[in-house]
Amino acid sequence: MKALKIIILITIAISLLSACSSRDTDEDDINKDIWVIQDKDKFSIGYRYNEEEDIWIQFAKRGINELMQISNISTSPIQENMTIDTFNKLVKEELIDSCTDWVGPYMVRKGQEKSTYKPQFTGGWHGVDDKDETAKMIDYSVKIDGDVNNNNVQKASNVTITVKNNIQGYNTLESKEEILQETVIYNINSKDIQVEVSIKALDDIVIERYYGLQTQNSLYKGIRYEGSDDTKFDSYETSDSPLKNVDCINKFTLDSEDGMHILEAYLNNEYGLGNGEYVDESSPYAFTLSYGKSYFNIVNGKELFIKKGETAGWKGRYIFRYNNDIN
Repeated sequence: MKALKIIILITIAISLLSACSSRDTDEDDINKDIWVIQDKDKFSIGYRYNEEEDIWIQFAKRGINELMQISNISTSPIQENMTIDTFNKLVKEELIDSCTDWVGPYMVRKGQEKSTYKPQFTGGWHGVDDKDETAKMIDYSVKIDGDVNNNNVQKASNVTITVKNNIQGYNTLESKEEILQETVIYNINSKDIQVEVSIKALDDIVIERYYGLQTQNSLYKGIRYEGSDDTKFDSYETSDSPLKNVDCINKFTLDSEDGMHILEAYLNNEYGLGNGEYVDESSPYAFTLSYGKSYFNIVNGKELFIKKGETAGWKGRYIFRYNNDIN
Protein backbone atom coordinates (compact mmCIF):
# COMPACT_ATOMS: atom_id res chain seq x y z
CA MET A 1 0.00 0.00 0.00
CA LYS A 2 2.81 2.43 0.90
CA ALA A 3 4.57 1.71 -2.40
CA LEU A 4 1.31 2.34 -4.27
CA LYS A 5 0.89 5.74 -2.58
CA ILE A 6 4.44 6.71 -3.55
CA ILE A 7 3.78 5.71 -7.18
CA ILE A 8 0.56 7.77 -7.21
CA LEU A 9 2.35 10.82 -5.75
CA ILE A 10 5.16 10.53 -8.31
CA THR A 11 2.60 10.23 -11.13
CA ILE A 12 0.76 13.36 -9.91
CA ALA A 13 4.03 15.31 -9.65
CA ILE A 14 5.06 14.32 -13.18
CA SER A 15 1.62 15.33 -14.49
CA LEU A 16 1.84 18.73 -12.80
CA LEU A 17 5.34 19.37 -14.14
CA SER A 18 4.23 18.32 -17.61
CA ALA A 19 1.23 20.67 -17.44
CA CYS A 20 3.41 23.59 -16.35
CA SER A 21 5.91 22.86 -19.10
CA SER A 22 3.12 22.66 -21.67
CA ARG A 23 1.63 25.93 -20.44
CA ASP A 24 5.03 27.66 -20.67
CA THR A 25 5.48 26.32 -24.19
CA ASP A 26 2.02 27.52 -25.19
CA GLU A 27 2.76 30.99 -23.79
CA ASP A 28 6.08 31.08 -25.67
CA ASP A 29 4.30 30.11 -28.89
CA ILE A 30 1.75 32.90 -28.39
CA ASN A 31 4.55 35.46 -27.98
CA LYS A 32 6.32 34.17 -31.08
CA ASP A 33 4.11 35.89 -33.63
CA ILE A 34 6.52 36.51 -36.52
CA TRP A 35 8.06 34.22 -39.08
CA VAL A 36 11.72 34.62 -40.06
CA ILE A 37 12.74 33.14 -43.41
CA GLN A 38 16.44 33.09 -44.31
CA ASP A 39 17.55 32.52 -47.90
CA LYS A 40 21.29 33.21 -48.16
CA ASP A 41 21.63 37.01 -47.74
CA LYS A 42 17.87 37.65 -47.85
CA PHE A 43 15.77 37.78 -44.70
CA SER A 44 11.97 37.93 -44.82
CA ILE A 45 10.06 38.76 -41.65
CA GLY A 46 6.32 38.09 -41.73
CA TYR A 47 3.48 38.80 -39.33
CA ARG A 48 -0.30 39.26 -39.29
CA TYR A 49 -1.41 42.28 -41.36
CA ASN A 50 -5.19 41.83 -41.35
CA GLU A 51 -7.74 39.05 -40.94
CA GLU A 52 -6.77 37.43 -44.23
CA GLU A 53 -3.17 38.42 -44.91
CA ASP A 54 0.35 38.42 -43.55
CA ILE A 55 2.81 41.19 -44.41
CA TRP A 56 6.41 40.37 -45.36
CA ILE A 57 9.29 42.81 -44.88
CA GLN A 58 12.36 41.63 -46.77
CA PHE A 59 15.89 42.79 -46.00
CA ALA A 60 18.57 42.27 -48.65
CA LYS A 61 21.59 43.90 -50.28
CA ARG A 62 20.33 46.58 -52.64
CA GLY A 63 21.50 49.54 -54.69
CA ILE A 64 24.84 50.26 -56.28
CA ASN A 65 26.53 50.00 -52.87
CA GLU A 66 24.79 46.70 -52.01
CA LEU A 67 24.01 47.70 -48.44
CA MET A 68 21.66 45.54 -46.38
CA GLN A 69 18.35 47.40 -46.07
CA ILE A 70 14.58 47.20 -46.57
CA SER A 71 14.31 45.59 -50.00
CA ASN A 72 10.71 44.55 -50.57
CA ILE A 73 7.31 44.64 -48.89
CA SER A 74 4.53 42.25 -49.86
CA THR A 75 1.45 40.48 -48.51
CA SER A 76 0.26 36.89 -48.77
CA PRO A 77 -2.65 34.77 -47.53
CA ILE A 78 -2.25 33.74 -43.89
CA GLN A 79 -0.21 30.56 -43.46
CA GLU A 80 -0.18 29.00 -40.00
CA ASN A 81 2.60 26.49 -40.68
CA MET A 82 5.70 27.43 -42.60
CA THR A 83 8.53 25.66 -44.37
CA ILE A 84 10.95 27.10 -46.90
CA ASP A 85 9.01 25.28 -49.62
CA THR A 86 5.70 26.68 -48.35
CA PHE A 87 7.16 30.18 -48.28
CA ASN A 88 8.48 29.92 -51.82
CA LYS A 89 5.07 28.79 -53.06
CA LEU A 90 3.14 31.60 -51.35
CA VAL A 91 1.21 33.81 -53.75
CA LYS A 92 2.50 37.24 -52.75
CA GLU A 93 1.16 40.65 -53.71
CA GLU A 94 4.01 43.12 -53.97
CA LEU A 95 3.34 46.44 -52.25
CA ILE A 96 6.78 48.06 -52.54
CA ASP A 97 9.95 47.06 -54.37
CA SER A 98 12.63 49.38 -53.04
CA CYS A 99 14.37 51.56 -55.60
CA THR A 100 15.90 53.98 -53.10
CA ASP A 101 17.24 54.13 -49.55
CA TRP A 102 15.10 54.11 -46.40
CA VAL A 103 17.99 55.13 -44.14
CA GLY A 104 19.52 58.09 -45.87
CA PRO A 105 22.89 58.99 -47.37
CA TYR A 106 25.18 61.81 -46.24
CA MET A 107 26.43 65.06 -47.66
CA VAL A 108 29.72 64.81 -45.78
CA ARG A 109 33.28 66.03 -46.28
CA LYS A 110 36.63 65.16 -44.79
CA GLY A 111 38.18 67.94 -42.72
CA GLN A 112 36.74 71.02 -41.09
CA GLU A 113 37.82 73.41 -43.84
CA LYS A 114 35.55 74.19 -46.78
CA SER A 115 36.08 71.99 -49.81
CA THR A 116 36.44 72.95 -53.47
CA TYR A 117 34.62 69.76 -54.50
CA LYS A 118 30.95 69.95 -55.44
CA PRO A 119 28.81 68.68 -52.54
CA GLN A 120 26.86 65.49 -53.27
CA PHE A 121 25.31 62.65 -51.31
CA THR A 122 27.30 59.50 -50.61
CA GLY A 123 26.28 56.21 -49.02
CA GLY A 124 22.83 54.70 -49.06
CA TRP A 125 21.68 54.11 -52.63
CA HIS A 126 23.98 56.81 -54.05
CA GLY A 127 26.88 56.18 -56.42
CA VAL A 128 28.97 58.35 -58.71
CA ASP A 129 27.28 58.61 -62.12
CA ASP A 130 25.32 55.49 -61.14
CA LYS A 131 28.38 53.29 -61.66
CA ASP A 132 30.93 53.84 -58.88
CA GLU A 133 30.21 52.91 -55.26
CA THR A 134 30.41 55.50 -52.50
CA ALA A 135 29.99 53.04 -49.61
CA LYS A 136 30.50 49.41 -48.72
CA MET A 137 28.99 47.08 -46.17
CA ILE A 138 31.60 45.91 -43.68
CA ASP A 139 29.47 43.40 -41.84
CA TYR A 140 25.96 42.44 -40.83
CA SER A 141 24.47 40.11 -38.25
CA VAL A 142 21.02 38.75 -37.51
CA LYS A 143 19.80 37.75 -34.06
CA ILE A 144 16.49 36.02 -33.55
CA ASP A 145 15.13 36.50 -30.03
CA GLY A 146 18.65 37.49 -28.99
CA ASP A 147 20.45 34.48 -30.44
CA VAL A 148 22.34 33.87 -33.67
CA ASN A 149 20.46 31.14 -35.52
CA ASN A 150 21.04 29.71 -38.97
CA ASN A 151 17.70 27.94 -39.33
CA ASN A 152 16.04 28.68 -42.67
CA VAL A 153 12.62 29.01 -41.05
CA GLN A 154 11.95 30.06 -37.50
CA LYS A 155 9.13 31.49 -35.42
CA ALA A 156 10.12 34.35 -33.12
CA SER A 157 9.00 37.43 -31.22
CA ASN A 158 11.84 39.76 -32.23
CA VAL A 159 14.53 40.03 -34.91
CA THR A 160 17.56 42.32 -34.71
CA ILE A 161 19.51 43.09 -37.87
CA THR A 162 22.75 45.03 -37.35
CA VAL A 163 24.52 46.49 -40.38
CA LYS A 164 27.89 48.27 -40.49
CA ASN A 165 28.71 50.42 -43.52
CA ASN A 166 31.73 52.57 -44.36
CA ILE A 167 30.99 55.79 -46.28
CA GLN A 168 33.20 57.96 -48.49
CA GLY A 169 33.07 61.75 -48.39
CA TYR A 170 32.21 63.84 -51.42
CA ASN A 171 35.77 65.19 -51.34
CA THR A 172 37.35 61.71 -51.07
CA LEU A 173 35.61 60.05 -54.02
CA GLU A 174 38.75 60.07 -56.15
CA SER A 175 40.83 58.36 -53.45
CA LYS A 176 37.82 56.29 -52.28
CA GLU A 177 38.80 57.04 -48.69
CA GLU A 178 36.11 56.04 -46.21
CA ILE A 179 35.63 58.74 -43.59
CA LEU A 180 32.52 57.64 -41.72
CA GLN A 181 31.18 54.37 -40.33
CA GLU A 182 27.48 53.97 -39.71
CA THR A 183 25.95 51.20 -37.65
CA VAL A 184 22.28 50.66 -38.44
CA ILE A 185 20.27 48.50 -36.05
CA TYR A 186 16.80 47.32 -37.07
CA ASN A 187 14.66 45.84 -34.27
CA ILE A 188 11.65 44.17 -35.87
CA ASN A 189 8.55 42.78 -34.18
CA SER A 190 4.90 42.49 -35.17
CA LYS A 191 4.20 46.08 -34.09
CA ASP A 192 6.97 48.15 -35.69
CA ILE A 193 10.47 48.40 -37.12
CA GLN A 194 12.66 50.36 -34.73
CA VAL A 195 15.73 51.95 -36.30
CA GLU A 196 18.83 53.14 -34.46
CA VAL A 197 21.81 54.68 -36.25
CA SER A 198 25.24 55.39 -34.78
CA ILE A 199 27.63 57.53 -36.85
CA LYS A 200 31.36 57.19 -36.10
CA ALA A 201 33.91 59.56 -37.65
CA LEU A 202 36.91 57.69 -39.12
CA ASP A 203 38.58 61.09 -39.63
CA ASP A 204 37.59 64.63 -38.74
CA ILE A 205 34.39 65.14 -40.74
CA VAL A 206 31.65 67.70 -41.35
CA ILE A 207 28.13 66.54 -42.18
CA GLU A 208 26.50 69.31 -44.21
CA ARG A 209 23.14 67.67 -44.82
CA TYR A 210 21.55 64.47 -43.59
CA TYR A 211 17.96 63.25 -43.51
CA GLY A 212 18.28 59.84 -41.84
CA LEU A 213 14.84 58.22 -41.74
CA GLN A 214 12.92 58.49 -45.01
CA THR A 215 10.23 56.70 -47.01
CA GLN A 216 9.58 55.50 -50.55
CA ASN A 217 6.05 56.63 -51.38
CA SER A 218 5.26 54.41 -54.39
CA LEU A 219 2.40 52.66 -52.57
CA TYR A 220 1.03 55.81 -50.99
CA LYS A 221 -1.00 58.75 -52.25
CA GLY A 222 -1.43 61.05 -49.26
CA ILE A 223 0.69 62.32 -46.38
CA ARG A 224 -0.18 64.05 -43.10
CA TYR A 225 2.38 65.71 -40.85
CA GLU A 226 1.88 65.78 -37.09
CA GLY A 227 0.99 69.34 -36.11
CA SER A 228 -0.47 70.32 -39.51
CA ASP A 229 -4.11 70.38 -38.35
CA ASP A 230 -4.72 67.07 -40.16
CA THR A 231 -4.06 68.67 -43.56
CA LYS A 232 -3.53 65.98 -46.19
CA PHE A 233 -0.92 66.55 -48.92
CA ASP A 234 -0.24 64.56 -52.07
CA SER A 235 2.73 62.25 -51.47
CA TYR A 236 4.06 63.05 -54.97
CA GLU A 237 3.94 66.81 -54.54
CA THR A 238 6.40 69.01 -52.66
CA SER A 239 5.20 69.82 -49.14
CA ASP A 240 6.55 70.69 -45.70
CA SER A 241 5.68 69.83 -42.13
CA PRO A 242 5.46 72.62 -39.54
CA LEU A 243 8.76 74.17 -38.47
CA LYS A 244 10.92 72.15 -36.10
CA ASN A 245 9.52 72.16 -32.58
CA VAL A 246 10.81 70.02 -29.72
CA ASP A 247 7.31 69.97 -28.23
CA CYS A 248 5.84 68.44 -31.39
CA ILE A 249 5.99 64.72 -32.12
CA ASN A 250 8.13 64.29 -35.23
CA LYS A 251 5.84 62.03 -37.21
CA PHE A 252 4.23 61.76 -40.62
CA THR A 253 1.63 59.31 -41.87
CA LEU A 254 1.22 58.03 -45.41
CA ASP A 255 -1.80 56.21 -46.79
CA SER A 256 -2.62 54.49 -50.07
CA GLU A 257 -5.20 55.85 -52.50
CA ASP A 258 -7.83 53.36 -51.29
CA GLY A 259 -6.93 54.14 -47.67
CA MET A 260 -6.17 50.52 -46.79
CA HIS A 261 -2.38 50.67 -46.43
CA ILE A 262 -0.82 53.00 -43.87
CA LEU A 263 2.80 53.80 -43.04
CA GLU A 264 3.70 55.83 -39.96
CA ALA A 265 7.25 57.21 -39.69
CA TYR A 266 8.65 58.64 -36.45
CA LEU A 267 11.87 60.42 -35.50
CA ASN A 268 12.65 60.39 -31.78
CA ASN A 269 13.18 64.08 -30.98
CA GLU A 270 14.30 63.29 -27.43
CA TYR A 271 17.37 61.33 -28.50
CA GLY A 272 20.61 62.45 -30.14
CA LEU A 273 20.42 64.23 -33.48
CA GLY A 274 16.63 63.93 -33.49
CA ASN A 275 16.40 67.00 -31.23
CA GLY A 276 16.77 69.39 -34.18
CA GLU A 277 19.95 71.06 -32.94
CA TYR A 278 21.43 70.99 -36.44
CA VAL A 279 18.29 72.05 -38.28
CA ASP A 280 17.85 75.71 -39.19
CA GLU A 281 15.06 77.50 -37.31
CA SER A 282 13.24 78.22 -40.58
CA SER A 283 13.22 74.56 -41.69
CA PRO A 284 10.42 72.00 -41.28
CA TYR A 285 11.05 68.86 -39.26
CA ALA A 286 9.98 66.79 -42.29
CA PHE A 287 9.19 67.31 -45.96
CA THR A 288 8.19 65.58 -49.20
CA LEU A 289 9.57 66.03 -52.71
CA SER A 290 7.66 65.59 -55.96
CA TYR A 291 9.47 62.42 -57.05
CA GLY A 292 7.75 60.54 -54.24
CA LYS A 293 9.97 60.50 -51.17
CA SER A 294 9.43 61.91 -47.70
CA TYR A 295 12.24 62.84 -45.32
CA PHE A 296 13.00 63.98 -41.81
CA ASN A 297 15.43 66.85 -41.34
CA ILE A 298 18.33 65.81 -39.09
CA VAL A 299 21.16 68.01 -40.37
CA ASN A 300 20.08 70.90 -42.59
CA GLY A 301 21.20 74.52 -42.36
CA LYS A 302 23.72 73.96 -39.55
CA GLU A 303 26.86 71.90 -40.12
CA LEU A 304 27.71 69.02 -37.78
CA PHE A 305 31.43 68.62 -37.00
CA ILE A 306 32.50 65.24 -35.60
CA LYS A 307 36.09 64.65 -34.50
CA LYS A 308 37.86 61.45 -35.44
CA GLY A 309 36.74 58.59 -33.21
CA GLU A 310 33.66 60.39 -31.87
CA THR A 311 30.06 59.39 -32.56
CA ALA A 312 26.58 60.81 -33.03
CA GLY A 313 23.26 59.07 -33.54
CA TRP A 314 19.48 59.05 -33.74
CA LYS A 315 16.48 56.75 -33.34
CA GLY A 316 13.23 56.36 -35.23
CA ARG A 317 10.71 53.77 -36.31
CA TYR A 318 8.32 52.61 -39.01
CA ILE A 319 4.85 51.16 -38.55
CA PHE A 320 3.33 49.37 -41.55
CA ARG A 321 -0.33 48.72 -40.82
CA TYR A 322 -3.65 47.92 -42.44
CA ASN A 323 -6.63 50.21 -41.99
CA ASN A 324 -9.30 47.86 -40.68
CA ASP A 325 -11.82 50.72 -40.51
CA ILE A 326 -12.11 50.74 -44.32
CA ASN A 327 -13.96 47.42 -44.51
